[in-house]
Amino acid sequence: MPSDPSGHNPQGVLVRSAPDFFDDNLCVGGTWFQFGVIPTRSFCSTSLYNNDTLGRVLKVYGVTALVDNGQAALLYPNSGAPLGALVGNCLPVRFDLGIPPGLIYSKLDSVPLSNSPNPNNPPTNAQLIGGSFGGGISYFSPFPIAIIPRGWSLVVVNMGADDTGGASFWYQVANE
Repeated sequence: MPSDPSGHNPQGVLVRSAPDFFDDNLCVGGTWFQFGVIPTRSFCSTSLYNNDTLGRVLKVYGVTALVDNGQAALLYPNSGAPLGALVGNCLPVRFDLGIPPGLIYSKLDSVPLSNSPNPNNPPTNAQLIGGSFGGGISYFSPFPIAIIPRGWSLVVVNMGADDTGGASFWYQVANE
């Protein structure tokens, strides 16, 4: 990029790097559960729901899944009504920008201790974001790992009965 000798007055086209762009436009949201009521098995889902009224999408660049007992966590899309109960709004990392689109929903199901299946019943084409870990895993990507249209959710579910569960999402609101 051409500039004057001091470098303070650039000329021509200025291209911002991705980290600089995300500094001002990144949004976060999530929740977690501490459960493990004996004698039941507990399964939870955490969803990022796109409630935007202007037709924008949510581009998800990172997900943290909290899974306590060395089980896997899965991601999958859900259209229509969000799963579970509303937890709250997401927030921008720059606090003076106001509340962005994006709501967090969660659902906790406790089933009998027998070999009851996961009541969240994720589809077979769900994305695996970890397995055989204790505590949780974070996955970040330089490109969107999911693009959530208006009225859709990205759902994270634990696949095995755990003592703790939840998820956090890092995303950007974008015009498409």
